Amino acid sequence: MITPISKEEINFVRLLTRCENYVPKREPNEWRLEQYVKNIEERLAELKKMNTCQPSQDTLTEYTRRVEFLRGVLEAEKLPTISEKAMANQLLAPGSFTAPSNKIHQQTKAQYLREMREELLRKSDDTQTGSDSVRLRNTGSNVPQEDFDAVMQYHNSMQEKVAQEMMSIVQNLKQNSLLAGHIIRKDTESLHKSTALADDRHSQLKVESEKLETFVKKACNWGIWIMILFVCITFMWMIVFIRLFPKR
Repeated sequence: MITPISKEEINFVRLLTRCENYVPKREPNEWRLEQYVKNIEERLAELKKMNTCQPSQDTLTEYTRRVEFLRGVLEAEKLPTISEKAMANQLLAPGSFTAPSNKIHQQTKAQYLREMREELLRKSDDTQTGSDSVRLRNTGSNVPQEDFDAVMQYHNSMQEKVAQEMMSIVQNLKQNSLLAGHIIRKDTESLHKSTALADDRHSQLKVESEKLETFVKKACNWGIWIMILFVCITFMWMIVFIRLFPKR
């Protein structure tokens, strides 16, 4: 069954897609992006509060991840230094694996790396003022590259650290899932044993009930015959008594 899409959701998707397509084409630190993201967040909150024609939980999760990604791009641009911006962007994963999100992520990554390199070159040029042109060219070609390599090495180490933490989390989840599976298997075996024991007890109870029913029927038949015999003996005794002691 296809879930109907409301007008609010259609407008939200259009605005979200337009904003994702707008980010790669805009100028850096443009103020309109913050207004767009704020408007999208308000519309997303309205979608979550809808009682009728509300999107599915998976769809809402996807929308939330895409909006959070745009918010992360916006917050990364507000950081004071280029290195902090690059680090925030490096740790920022696209909220949804769509072409606009990947394009935004790659563009901002390249932009921050380019700005870091320009900043390092500018600092190097300032510190080398007064030297001859040969020395300036040598330092311009070696020192900035070394600083840039150091920055890249730092980012790579941070990426490795994050990857190790993720691997540790994955291993813990795997161990917990294996432990949970072992516990579930033991509980399932105990449940099967309990079910088999209950079936056995039910069969025994059924047999004993049939025996008891048969015994009750036999006892009832013997009781009837005893009562009939008692009535007959009493009747015969009354006749004999009347014969022996006739009325005067």
